[in-house]
Amino acid sequence: MNINDQKLYLKNILESNTFKKSPSSVRLLKFLANATFDKNDLKETTIGLELFGDSFLNETNSSRIRVSIYNLRKRLDSYYENEGKEDSYRIEIKKGQYYVSFKRNNNHKTIDYNKRYKLVLSLIIVLLICFGITITKILYQPKIVLWNSFFKSEKETILVVGDLFGVEGRNYLGRTSWYRDYNINSNADLFEFKRKNPFFKDSIYASSYTYITGMGSVASKDITKLFTNHQRDISIKLSSKLEYRDLKQQNIIYVGPLKNKNKMIDYFNQTNTEYNLFSGEKGISLKHKKKGTIYPLSTATDNTEYAIVSKFYEKSNGNSQFMFFSDHDIGVMATVEYFTTAQKIKAFTSKYKLGEKTSFTALFKVKGQERTNLSLELIIVAIN
Repeated sequence: MNINDQKLYLKNILESNTFKKSPSSVRLLKFLANATFDKNDLKETTIGLELFGDSFLNETNSSRIRVSIYNLRKRLDSYYENEGKEDSYRIEIKKGQYYVSFKRNNNHKTIDYNKRYKLVLSLIIVLLICFGITITKILYQPKIVLWNSFFKSEKETILVVGDLFGVEGRNYLGRTSWYRDYNINSNADLFEFKRKNPFFKDSIYASSYTYITGMGSVASKDITKLFTNHQRDISIKLSSKLEYRDLKQQNIIYVGPLKNKNKMIDYFNQTNTEYNLFSGEKGISLKHKKKGTIYPLSTATDNTEYAIVSKFYEKSNGNSQFMFFSDHDIGVMATVEYFTTAQKIKAFTSKYKLGEKTSFTALFKVKGQERTNLSLELIIVAIN
């Protein structure tokens, strides 16, 4: 065993689990071995100064050195009883000496190369089988066609969660409370309200924080999970913080209510060639731009509602938008779950022959109970 092999073998031992637990033994063995390699004179004084510094000179005896060497020998024995029992060589430090020696390990078993060959061959076969199973899963995994324009894009995707504008004012108990009015969705709306109702001029003001319903958290979980499974990053922003330049520069996914009249509703009306959303006496409705067909979206009960799902691919800049609207939580939660489930997406895209850059709008009727989706009925699908 030449000196280079000895140094490599020493390095492996020092990095073993047995020695990682004892930095002092690592330091001592390394020092003794290097002194042996360099043929330096080893004395208790030099070892003591290396291990304990100048304080060693003030000691009246050298028992610390003998104890350290003893502990090192015990640790080497432990190594060869466990991790190093199959090593061809072993490091020894004879009693009364400090130099290390590299000896043949008499406990080392002669390798049966025929058995090793069979073992390696078996491992290769197992690895090939595992690799084949993995490739098969990848090849036959249902394709998420509708999301490919997001997954393949080099642009960032922003998940926009619809939040609700709020105002604060004193209640009948004289305490400050947070209020929600669906007719007040911005500072501009609040200013107009105060102008028409001077009585509230000094009693209410814009809240410093907004509010999101359950649809925001549940839908965010489903969408971020989908992106994580496809090794794609996604950031989250509240609709009150959304800027129009985000719509032009990034891919956008929107989940939120219809009532808050945010930028995504305006954007839907601008980009959708088939439908637009408008407010009337009966609440928010969906109207076909050419045929004039109107679908009222407000319902008398929270257990049944309508949800709009719309995907728009902008050919001019390659941006994609996926929008999920509903009055209450259950509509967005149910449709997001539907469009983040691989098998359901595959069935939907196959039925309507949708590609990754296809734009479409769909209206669903959702029935639920206690924010749990019980049924999802497709009312219309329009391919842009």
